Amino acid sequence: MGQIATLNRRCQESLATDLKGAADICSDIMGYIEDISGGVFPYDMRIFGYDWDPTEEIVTDYLVNSAAAADIYTALHVTANDKEPKFCMSCGPVGEAFVMDNLLDYSYYFELLIQQKSPVLIYAGEMDAQDGPKTQEYWMRRLSFAGSEDFWNQSRQIYWVDDPACTTPCYVGDPTCTTACTDDGKIVGGYWRESDYLSYLTVPKAGHFVPANYYLPSYQFLQDYIAEQKLVCHKATDSDCSTVEAKRTAMNNCHTPNGTFNTKTG
Repeated sequence: MGQIATLNRRCQESLATDLKGAADICSDIMGYIEDISGGVFPYDMRIFGYDWDPTEEIVTDYLVNSAAAADIYTALHVTANDKEPKFCMSCGPVGEAFVMDNLLDYSYYFELLIQQKSPVLIYAGEMDAQDGPKTQEYWMRRLSFAGSEDFWNQSRQIYWVDDPACTTPCYVGDPTCTTACTDDGKIVGGYWRESDYLSYLTVPKAGHFVPANYYLPSYQFLQDYIAEQKLVCHKATDSDCSTVEAKRTAMNNCHTPNGTFNTKTG
């Protein structure tokens, strides 16, 4: 869209000339999307802001107005803090205090982590319009690290997770069962690509709050990193997570002289 491109250009120009003012100018991009969509929720484009408001109000009410609030402040060691309120959602003064920091480019830290051979996982909910795959890949594709070209040229793998309908199976006629167990006991938890120390996972059926929207892959990728320091194929063999063979079939098993099929990228 030409309007988005124009707003993005203004954002880039302001970053070079007025870092403090750039925060508002760059936020105009998402503001425009919200305006022309009738208030879509930036963190989850499946819903609108008014759908999210009740959820947010519950949290605010619990942390500010409930009988438990005093005990929560004590547990968090903030009772001595004289600032009021002690909690506010998306607090304006906090944003103002960090205005000179929140648009700095910190991406080189990821390069340093990879150089130090520290396993890194970046994940994004596919329904997150503000911080999802579209915006994450913008800066990720500009990272410089060993194997970066192969990282972006490779075919994504399917990240399979255990189907909960198989661990608590339905019996015939149970009216509470809405989903039958899949044939192999697995459902799709996402799509990922990897290098030696960097994995990038996009998660379907999820917005910004991935663990809340789609708990199963969130739990499993944490288990993977605890045990293996990387994402793991949870099918019988690694090839069962690969999409290369499906691409080969779709391309009619092309080979010389009609063409060369790349077994890595498809």
